[in-house]
Amino acid sequence: MSERFLCIGDSITEGIGDEHGIGWPGRLSEYLSKHHANLWHINNLGLAGNTSKDVLSRIYTEGYPREPQRLLIAAGINDVMHHLWPASSGARLSLEYSKVTWLQIINCVRRLSVPTVIIGLTPVNEKKLPLIYKPYDPQDGGILTNNNSIKIYENMIAAVAKESSIPFIPLYESLSKNSYMDYLDDGVHPSKDGYDMITSVLIKQLENINFFSI
Repeated sequence: MSERFLCIGDSITEGIGDEHGIGWPGRLSEYLSKHHANLWHINNLGLAGNTSKDVLSRIYTEGYPREPQRLLIAAGINDVMHHLWPASSGARLSLEYSKVTWLQIINCVRRLSVPTVIIGLTPVNEKKLPLIYKPYDPQDGGILTNNNSIKIYENMIAAVAKESSIPFIPLYESLSKNSYMDYLDDGVHPSKDGYDMITSVLIKQLENINFFSI
């Protein structure tokens, strides 16, 4: 019987924008079925709009009951998003608050006692922002962020992960160096080619640390 493998995060974990509708967790599942057959069953717990605060809560309410054997956590881009209504309301979560939240996530994972990897943030195509997803009223200007804020945030969670001896996979720099941003139709969410790129980085790094071995 295959073991449960949880991927928890935001809309990019959920797979928003993917023509195939499976995101990177679905692609990871396809890879595991070919290269680590009958070992793992992927649960995609990605949910659009989730911040690190939301993910912390959901690890308790949705992660613990599933008794996973592996856990991938990918969150943060919603922390640095700004609402425009029509003026900016500022980032949803401050960098300081997010840092405290990530420390709480790590403590939560330690109590769960399951091999865990934290995944970094993906870049955005600033030329296509702001993103207007579900307008709340005629004045809703959408949501906005920038790559400098994303890079600073990723550096923060990388440092927290390192201090806590939790494996971390950065995404921002490697994706920024190739054509990833060409595949962001709404400026934030990748199409299938972008998800292919994310998955390629993840598989390489996870194999390097033998994360799929039982």
